[in-house]
Amino acid sequence: MQSLYIPMSREEFERQPFDPAWKQSYFEGHMLLTPRPVLVYATRSTSTTSTTAVGLSKLGSGQHHLILDLYLDAFEDSFEYCDWKPRHVRRDAHNIVRDLFDGAFGRPLVILGLEDADSLNAAAAVVLKDTGVPHLQFICVDPKSQRDGAGSRLLHASLAELHMMGYRTLTSCFMLGNIASRAWHWKNGFVEEPDLQIATLELQRLATQQRLKPDALNEQTIDSLKRDIREMEQSLAAGRPDQAYARDRFKIWN
Repeated sequence: MQSLYIPMSREEFERQPFDPAWKQSYFEGHMLLTPRPVLVYATRSTSTTSTTAVGLSKLGSGQHHLILDLYLDAFEDSFEYCDWKPRHVRRDAHNIVRDLFDGAFGRPLVILGLEDADSLNAAAAVVLKDTGVPHLQFICVDPKSQRDGAGSRLLHASLAELHMMGYRTLTSCFMLGNIASRAWHWKNGFVEEPDLQIATLELQRLATQQRLKPDALNEQTIDSLKRDIREMEQSLAAGRPDQAYARDRFKIWN
């Protein structure tokens, strides 16, 4: 994936809607769109009615090269690696898989794969964070298998393992601009957590929309979001992050 360089006049640029996932700048007769590095955090219950997936296997450090190749196939052209050189993507992928087994992200809890015809077509890794909550470090699927539900089957197999271990919650995160990942998380029951940066970006999007199309937006929507942001900031300033990010307090996340 590459940043977008779109020819347009300054006047046209000023009329563009604001996109929270992309940085927008104007340079020499072009609008430049580059990824905005914003992480979205999400959680879901480990409860699942899924049965054991066909071809399921536990993975270890001995399959490092298989996981690495799969990781690259799945993510090398993703939003996260926009504008990266191939050698840098490969180096980062190698470090991620190595650090996973070294425990750099947290103690590995579940590392599972789905195999088909002696090839690895999906892999998931869950680690235990310092908070004591399992976190989905990554789940990667061979592009040829991404439409057959391999990732969802592997997720539910991982959830079943975690539930048997006594864990009741799984966290995950993804880039705001990774539309496919966001849709996958929604489809699989993850619920996004309140976040001050994302709320502020959403306010900017709504404010731009109001400026460009004054009749298309209810003023109360913006006022409500402003109140949410103000309450978040006040709670954080008072050292009460749990209160700042309490889901039921904010309409944007309900």
